[in-house]
Amino acid sequence: MPSIKQAQDALGKNFDVGGIEKGGGLDITAVEKVMLEGANKFLQLAQQRIRQRKKVDKGNLADIEVFDLEEKGGLYSITIGYPMSNPASEYYDFQNLGVRGIQSRSPGSKYSFKTLKVSSKFVNAILAWYLRHKNYIRNEDQRTGLTGLQVKRKNIASVTDKQKKLRQIAKRTAENIKKRGIPRVGFLEDNKEKAFGKDFQEKLSIALGQSVALTIKNRIMAITIASVPASYSSAHDALWHVVTSDKATETNFKYVFDILVNGTTVATLKVYPTDAGIGIIDVAPFVRNYFNGGFNDDGSGFVRYADGFLHVDYSVRYGEEYVYLGGLTTFPNLTSGNYKGWNFSLDPFRTPITTYANSFLTPRDRSQAKVVSGETFLITYFNSDLASSLTATVQNLNEDGTNNGSASTGSNFLASAVHGIILDLSPTGINAYLGTTKVTDSTYAYRVSIGADSIIITQTCAPRFTPVQIIFQNQYGGYDQMAFRLLSRQSRRMERKSYTKGNYELSASNTMDFKDSSNIMFGGARNFATSVDYSYSVISDYLSVADYNLGAELLASNEVYFSFGGNYYPIIFTGTSWTEKNNSSDKIFNYELSFDLGIRQFSQFK
Repeated sequence: MPSIKQAQDALGKNFDVGGIEKGGGLDITAVEKVMLEGANKFLQLAQQRIRQRKKVDKGNLADIEVFDLEEKGGLYSITIGYPMSNPASEYYDFQNLGVRGIQSRSPGSKYSFKTLKVSSKFVNAILAWYLRHKNYIRNEDQRTGLTGLQVKRKNIASVTDKQKKLRQIAKRTAENIKKRGIPRVGFLEDNKEKAFGKDFQEKLSIALGQSVALTIKNRIMAITIASVPASYSSAHDALWHVVTSDKATETNFKYVFDILVNGTTVATLKVYPTDAGIGIIDVAPFVRNYFNGGFNDDGSGFVRYADGFLHVDYSVRYGEEYVYLGGLTTFPNLTSGNYKGWNFSLDPFRTPITTYANSFLTPRDRSQAKVVSGETFLITYFNSDLASSLTATVQNLNEDGTNNGSASTGSNFLASAVHGIILDLSPTGINAYLGTTKVTDSTYAYRVSIGADSIIITQTCAPRFTPVQIIFQNQYGGYDQMAFRLLSRQSRRMERKSYTKGNYELSASNTMDFKDSSNIMFGGARNFATSVDYSYSVISDYLSVADYNLGAELLASNEVYFSFGGNYYPIIFTGTSWTEKNNSSDKIFNYELSFDLGIRQFSQFK
């Protein structure tokens, strides 16, 4: 598709607004006609606003152009702005949005003056403006019916004729500009909707025969986003953002990065460019401080928790700062982007979280899970596509793996579209979800399918020891449950503080006694503070290779709980190493582990 500028050049003097050639001959499409019509309307409105606000001096600001009409993937865009050869390319947006004054604190622009110090360049520009307008007024013979600009020039001329020290006047004017600010003209922002609004888009839709998406972008953009983290990047790794700017050679230039979480700015960083003028920042250390507070369980039902705990939504606003008009000026939020930092641990082999997209978020064995009646079976589902509706299908199984009866599918279990859902796949949770007793005590096993993933859970007999249930955050940010049923043995370790008391005390009858009236001896060592640390030795069932490998994630996890009596107690495993096992050399294997309860008991203080 040709650019608008090419079309305008080709049409020449006979061009009418809307792309209609007076004499005929050039064939443009109906889409191009509508787009060109909107572009010319925008130009007229912008130039009209500039003239109304008396911003015409040398004419540069009014020389706004429409450059390109683009179509890519059904997205139409119109590029507007100034060629780099036009001086207005350096300052147009300050007039468009205004610059906030130091004293007035207005207008409410993203641009602002920082100090009252004015540079010689700024003063020279003001001085040149005075002289230019004084010279213009000398050629004005008109006495009545002056335009606003002519009145402005005549007033300036009268002042400068009386005042010999024009440079001092220019300096004071520059300082006043910094105090009061530069008013907002809005010739770009205010006219986009007028030119490219509902009427324009309806015409374009008719021309296309379909609905359209329209964007309008300024041609002169100092900041360019060179690269951002890939989708599903871990916030526990690095989240590199790389930008460039055509202003990077300005005096005291710095890139300004505003990091926002949930719409609130949590950090603002100013970064000097590299030798090549590039801005680089890793936002991961900031983002990962805002993950939701760990494991959650509402205590009953099939869905135990559904929320965005797998990621943090954050935004980065990219700006810059450099010496402008004699003072250090910050230009924040020239462009921005919205991103996610994911809550998974990136291993040396860089295994992505998308390995388990739209699946149970765990590497555990899908065929050998076990549950005892009365236990929970917690697992996390990764709804990576943000489906707004999810259902589970349950099929009872016989011991030989064949189906026992027909499958049952429940209703949508999602209240809203979220990425992370903690589910209880125990018989109690399944029956609550289906609203019927699908899994009974006599059911050998059952398969739970959600989307394309499924897991087979076998009911097993209660062991001799009370099983120890461990809940932990796995490598991918989901929560898994592991049972230790072959052995669970509690130990307690006491740490004492003691003192020694004298053997004799003075009695009420002024005699030295070695015991009191209750025959308790005075002398000897005594405890005054005793702490009790609880620890457990546990042994798991014999495991498949997949479930044994899951144990490595248990040992490495920073969030581990001992589930007891409906409560979750933080624990710390004492093991610090793990060795791989396989069936060919190790035959059968399980875990024998020890952990310390994270809560300490104190005996009565003395």
